Amino acid sequence: MKMNFTDQQYNALAPYRNYFQTAVHERWSRNPGRTALTLMAEIWREVAHLPGFRMDYNCGTCIVNILTDLGTLYFQDEATKAAEAAKPAPKVETTDAPVGTVKAKAVKTGTKKPAKKGGAKA
Repeated sequence: MKMNFTDQQYNALAPYRNYFQTAVHERWSRNPGRTALTLMAEIWREVAHLPGFRMDYNCGTCIVNILTDLGTLYFQDEATKAAEAAKPAPKVETTDAPVGTVKAKAVKTGTKKPAKKGGAKA
């Protein structure tokens, strides 16, 4: 599954997970502060491909909206990472024998025809 954020963006948003949790599940949140909101607005511009997006840092509805939008994507990425981590590693079959052991060769059983005596005919 495709990730919404780059690893750098995901890690930058990780400290605000509790804010996302409250905004996504309860539609309210405490204000994370102007520094956090500035970071979130920059990430939102990149992710949503909205270079003209302007964040109103004094608007409670605007703050909850950006927390909800980013939080929804953040939790999708979190679920994707968890699913990838839960996948079992693919089994790799090797034909090599363990170090220090000798591989047994297949031996052909059967009788060998004896060579004809007498040489070549003239």
